[in-house]
Amino acid sequence: MTRQFIPRKSGAHRIACIALYRALLSQCARIQLPAESFRGSVNPIRFQIRKQFQRNKDDTSSRLVVAALKVGYEAEELLRTAGDGVEAAHSKVLGLLREIHAEGDAARLRNAGLPTARRERPPPQPKPYPGAVRVIDVRPRPKMELSGRRHVPVLVNANSLPMLRFKKPQSTFLNRVLLDRIKRKQRQVDGIDRAQVWMDWGRDEDEWDRLLPLGPEGTAGHTWSDESRRAKKDYEKQMMADIRKNKVLAQKFLAIVDREKELALQERKERKRERDRERKERRQQRRQQGTQTPP
Repeated sequence: MTRQFIPRKSGAHRIACIALYRALLSQCARIQLPAESFRGSVNPIRFQIRKQFQRNKDDTSSRLVVAALKVGYEAEELLRTAGDGVEAAHSKVLGLLREIHAEGDAARLRNAGLPTARRERPPPQPKPYPGAVRVIDVRPRPKMELSGRRHVPVLVNANSLPMLRFKKPQSTFLNRVLLDRIKRKQRQVDGIDRAQVWMDWGRDEDEWDRLLPLGPEGTAGHTWSDESRRAKKDYEKQMMADIRKNKVLAQKFLAIVDREKELALQERKERKRERDRERKERRQQRRQQGTQTPP
């Protein structure tokens, strides 16, 4: 099965987009804009560049990505030409800004009479509960502490994180713990991706230093990619430590599930013996009542 290509996870694509983003932003200060082009303190060209990159960051279609990059390179050429003082390019930039502002004003007028959508606040996440007893320390519980029949928990895999599910709906405290751990894992993955991108840049800088006549003098044996490589190894060590910790935790959870199953089976047999004993007693009572009945 062919693996889906996700552009934002590709090092080469990220390098190209970051380079284009920086090239576009570097041209903003070179273009003289009249006062009416500003709708605040932010440069309108800089604002539109950031807005478009933010809008297209999650695109996975090759057609959309190629089209967006083509528009970006054409915009960079237009801004660079306008910054060089070419009147036609400068007039085109001002005309595009006027069109964007006119579209925004028209949209605000259309929506002026509409009721504003009321955003519902998400339910607050429960805060950490200090001193909370861990499940692995209190499970399985003895029979006298149960209010009813014993329910065997289920060991599930929540995004590669082991957890015991006791009931539905799931506890909000457990949701918070899982969300925190998933965010931690995602930060590690993002850190590895960033370090890989910087390593690629560092190798290019190292190659450039090698081609220079002076060579890598003054670097004390260090290269541009050393720190990025060290950061990547640190993130990988953290991930491996978490994986080992999750493995140990999963084994403990599995032991709890097995012990809960054993206790549930024992208690089921005890209930059956109790039912049989009560049935036998009722049968004996009926027999005794039958023998005591006068003729």
